[in-house]
Parts: sequence; structure tokens; C-alpha cells
Amino acid sequence: MPIDKEEVPNTDFLYMRIHKNDFQNGEIIPGAFRNLPKDIPDSGMSTDWDKFTDWLGTRSRGRQSPENYGIVSLQVGNVREIPEQTVEHTPKEDNPSHTDVFGIKETETRRKFIEICNILAKPSD
Repeated sequence: MPIDKEEVPNTDFLYMRIHKNDFQNGEIIPGAFRNLPKDIPDSGMSTDWDKFTDWLGTRSRGRQSPENYGIVSLQVGNVREIPEQTVEHTPKEDNPSHTDVFGIKETETRRKFIEICNILAKPSD
């Protein structure tokens, strides 16, 4: 059964998993903010909308053990203020919270994501 797409309000938040390899000395590296898969044009950066999940749910959906991931939150309005970035609810059957952030992620764009993100959890060492 398909899940209806919804408009994501600017006041809501997105949760994003960040793998331990994208942390250096406890800080997020800019390369953590990227579109995946890399080889598909127009792919987006995968996040989860807080309307449908909490950060623990986002962390548990990683391909590896949850402790390998940190979690950040991003306020939707702040994401939309970054030039050429758009937020679109792209629900999946197994994840109704799935939301993509579309737009090219150049170095300066990635730095802006670091500035606006709030680290909720770091990966376990």
C-alpha cells in the first residue's frame, strides 16, 4: 500500500545517520553530507522526518550495528535556506519517515550543513 507524500513544514526536523568513518576527533567531516547513491544523477541525501520517527528509529535502520552511527538533527527551514537544497518527503514502504534533501553538495554546502546540524548522538568507539 503506497504511503502518501506530505509537505514537510519548515518548523519540523530531519534526523540523519552519520557513520563513524565520517567523524574525526569527535567532529563531523564535511563529506558526511552527500547524496547517495553517488552514481545516480539526481539522488538525494537520505534523512528521516521527525513526524514519523525518533532519532533512535533512524539510528536502528543503519546497515551496520546502531553503535556505528551518530545522529544529527536538521531543522527543515534551515536546510531550505542553504542555496539549491530542497526537502521532499519520499516515504518508503518500510520507512514512512524517509525524506530526501536534493541538491548538489559542494564543499561550501557541506560546511553549511555542519553549521546547522545538532549532534544528538555520536558513534560508540
